[in-house]
Amino acid sequence: MDAQRVSALIGRCEGQRYLRRWLPILALLVPTAMTAASLEEFGTEMSYFYVAPSAAKFVEFQQQANELEAELTATGSIGDLLVAVMAARIAEKHGWPLEESFFKDAAAAVLDEDTELGQFVRDDDYVNPTKLDIWWGSFFATGEAQYLEKLLRFAGEEMPKDDIFAMSVVGAATWSFRSNCAQHEAVLNFAIETSESDSVSDAKRAFLVETIEYARARADQR
Repeated sequence: MDAQRVSALIGRCEGQRYLRRWLPILALLVPTAMTAASLEEFGTEMSYFYVAPSAAKFVEFQQQANELEAELTATGSIGDLLVAVMAARIAEKHGWPLEESFFKDAAAAVLDEDTELGQFVRDDDYVNPTKLDIWWGSFFATGEAQYLEKLLRFAGEEMPKDDIFAMSVVGAATWSFRSNCAQHEAVLNFAIETSESDSVSDAKRAFLVETIEYARARADQR
């Protein structure tokens, strides 16, 4: 991925106004009509990378992503961005090298706070649905609760009125947090711990309790 493609990624991130119908790479947000089983399997595997990370798995992830370049860079997709973010977070956390790939330059840019892409990823004040995807990808790459804390700023908030952009952020954050709480034990444990904190608001606690009950009900149905 050359500088021109990195620049294009930034433009897509900053220009996004509504939640995209994205690839199921992280198996978390909006269902899509993607038909490639390998892509779905890749997404599922990567959403649990943080559970048992290894250098070998990281190499395999980069190789598989390279093989799926056409799907990940498809028009309207942010798959290439999220692969780059995940690769960057994994490399940063574990000190493992980035392999040669179509997304290596973008991953390097994510790690560099002096680049436009690096600044966008770090800017927690400008939040759109893409930023929510970035936080989920960062969590799935590292397992670090700081990304769940960022998401919880918006999940369960009262739905804004007369602001479609804000509605898309709150709606996506709420849906994805509830969904992933049912799928990931680490997210469920975070929700439980946070719900018991004295620092959380009554409204947020109510959302967390409801989400925990939903996750447990889903578990009982399996």
